[in-house]
Amino acid sequence: MSYIKLFFSVLKAHKINLILPLAIVIIFSAINTSTINNNVSDYNPEVYIVDKDNTEFSKELVAELDKHANIKEYIGNEDIEEELMKSWVSLYIEIPEGFSDNFNEFKNTNEDKFKSKNRIIIKSIEGSKSRIFIDEKLNNFLNSKLNDTEVKDDDFIKLNVSSAINTYDTTAKISAISFAAYGVLYGIPSIIGTFFMIIRKKNIRDRYSCAPVSSKKYLTQVILASICVTIVFCLILAVFIMNILFKMPIDNIWLLNFVNILVLAILGIALGLLFGMVVKNLEALNGIGVGVSLALAFLGGLFVPLEIFSDTMRKIATFTPTYWYEQVNNMLNSGANNINTVEMLTSFGIQFIFIVAVFAVVAIINKKKQTE
Repeated sequence: MSYIKLFFSVLKAHKINLILPLAIVIIFSAINTSTINNNVSDYNPEVYIVDKDNTEFSKELVAELDKHANIKEYIGNEDIEEELMKSWVSLYIEIPEGFSDNFNEFKNTNEDKFKSKNRIIIKSIEGSKSRIFIDEKLNNFLNSKLNDTEVKDDDFIKLNVSSAINTYDTTAKISAISFAAYGVLYGIPSIIGTFFMIIRKKNIRDRYSCAPVSSKKYLTQVILASICVTIVFCLILAVFIMNILFKMPIDNIWLLNFVNILVLAILGIALGLLFGMVVKNLEALNGIGVGVSLALAFLGGLFVPLEIFSDTMRKIATFTPTYWYEQVNNMLNSGANNINTVEMLTSFGIQFIFIVAVFAVVAIINKKKQTE
């Protein structure tokens, strides 16, 4: 029997380790998507607004935002991010003096971008989903004024204050792809860890120690089996979330999302190797797997938006691979057309640093066990 056959035999015997993570992600993604889409019209974030322009135009803008947000008066003198965090307010919006005049000048030109320094200033906690919601409302209002039309939900904005997006899809999509990260960090280590725990059993080890299989061939077969299962696992999640739930076309954004999921899944392989080498029984493996995946999910902002974290917790989050996964997720799926290639490659690179670090630990432990 080859190690590939053994791998899939173990997988078949412990198929719950494969089915359960997939089921959790699929069910919760579907429920969460439905909930967000049904309740988006009731979304009412708390927002600070400072109107320094104080014109009829700016007052009308504030009145329009007041229909969609719970507006608070900002009177603090402290750092605005601290004030945002302390007051649990999502955004700070400042309409600068001269904005109305500059807007009218822009309206009478053929420019595509609002070049004046007197743009609306928006400050938010990093990763704020309220920012996406308010950006859309600002875009719709300003676009209606550019075209002298009524405010419509689906207008595309000429003015480059922020990008026109569809909040209905965006928040749910980001959340669903966040669930996918939890799925691979729960499922892949469980699958890989179970296999390596099984082959450590004496009867299995003795049987294969007598077989004419070199270490190189053994390693190649195990790696191939692990990669095949991981790719299929990630494809199932990607197709369900991006194609079935959101009907995304298979384009560059789809592929980058899949790569983001797959990179985190490679970390899952490394964690599975680590767990399989150090954990002694399946109950302990499942407990550690659930604990580690949940910890990384919460710390990295997969389940809880980073905007509600304290400053210290947000700094701690940057030392998790899931934080960098979520940065790519937000960049690709916020709908704000703000993909920065350098930042995205940096996020991927940091995830690979975590992968290399875990594999290095695995190599050290394996070498120590062989010596013993």
